[in-house]
Amino acid sequence: MRTMRTSLIRNPVFLIATIVLPLAILVTVATTQFNWLYGFLIIVAPLLLYLSLKKPFLFPLGLYTFSIPFENLLIMSGAKHGATLTRLLGAAAILALPLKGVFENKIKAPDKLSIWWVLFSVYCILSAFWGISGEMPSVRIMTILGLTSLYLAVSAYNVSQEEYETVKWFIFAGGLLSSIMTIIAYHQGLMQFGEAERVSLMSLDDNNGIGGVNKQAFDMLLPLAICIGMLWKKNKMVLKGLFLISSFIMFFGIVVTGSRGGLFAGLVIMGFFIFYARNRLKSVIVTIILLLTAFSMTPQFFVNRINNSIASHASGRFDIWHVGLKSLEKYWLFGAGLDCFPYAYTKFVNYTPVYMGLDRAPHNIFIGMFVELGIIGGGLMIAALIMNYLSIGSKKWSNSMDHITLKAAFAAIITGSLSQDVVWYKSFWLLWMIIIMYRHISEEKPLPTKKMQPRVQL
Repeated sequence: MRTMRTSLIRNPVFLIATIVLPLAILVTVATTQFNWLYGFLIIVAPLLLYLSLKKPFLFPLGLYTFSIPFENLLIMSGAKHGATLTRLLGAAAILALPLKGVFENKIKAPDKLSIWWVLFSVYCILSAFWGISGEMPSVRIMTILGLTSLYLAVSAYNVSQEEYETVKWFIFAGGLLSSIMTIIAYHQGLMQFGEAERVSLMSLDDNNGIGGVNKQAFDMLLPLAICIGMLWKKNKMVLKGLFLISSFIMFFGIVVTGSRGGLFAGLVIMGFFIFYARNRLKSVIVTIILLLTAFSMTPQFFVNRINNSIASHASGRFDIWHVGLKSLEKYWLFGAGLDCFPYAYTKFVNYTPVYMGLDRAPHNIFIGMFVELGIIGGGLMIAALIMNYLSIGSKKWSNSMDHITLKAAFAAIITGSLSQDVVWYKSFWLLWMIIIMYRHISEEKPLPTKKMQPRVQL
């Protein structure tokens, strides 16, 4: 096998396809539209190309997962839907994983679990042809194709334990750094919405908005779950202390965004770990101390937002959902079409108890997807979610720390999805990729026993 790989690497066609041609493209782009990023890519291109073939779970996939919380800051053009560095890394991962898999005989048939998300994506694209907007959402279709392709590339790659752990560390590092930067922005007074006192990484950019704030909180959920999982998994007190501090930083990073959905999802993560704890009293005490410390530092505006959740109908979400459910009377079977919830909402806006304007987004993936895709597409999404949960819910792995971490992350993602339109967030799809990787490594190692894997404890 080593001889075959060596001969392939020395093959001129291979060198042209993987090194010379990409480098030539970078040089061409840089000479026509030069900026610091293109120049940097030219300099490090040989190293990056080597890493992508040798260690794709470091680069590009690892860096891709690390960069997800920073995506809105990594725009490579001035266009509203312009390319981002994160998207470029995802495209590189789509190419690198199959290439390395072929050379090292690590390609396998895509996991049967992936069929549900693939069917869901196919139906989403098909629904664009009968969308009531009359326009083809080409940008959204490209996003769907990119996310699905990367998901399939991971699904068809025989992931090792080391590669799985590498990706987890990148996710953790990205979440921690983004939380630190968010907290710094808060203490520097870089507020969004004036007196609202809400911050995110988008506070560092002029083109900010509420989507950046709520998305920032959602992107932190999987890193938070992984961080707490590491906290419970490590035995050395020094490491436990470091991960405890990191858990606090991530949770407080969610708090200062002012996202109520993000806060509740973070609490769900903690609840899952307490449920599985061996010493629940100790875990509850540590969790209460962490929460009290975070809430004592919480901006008063956020406290008021929580208190006014019911009175404000969750900032009008209840009224939007009411109109969305009324529109299902017409679009229940095939749906209104991809990205057409705002148009369906406007058609039925007269049913709203409180007028919230026109062309509103659903702020809920279940109502949004059932209106856009009908019972067929919405049912495919529900089936995909159920199958993913069942795939990590097997009793034979009930004592595995990864099992608990993924279940906590799943519950948090669903909780966060109840108040945001997250279906096409990269952090939403990242969880399903991690679940696929977990399934790959769990099939290769022996089943845990009570002696091998005791019930987790803090």
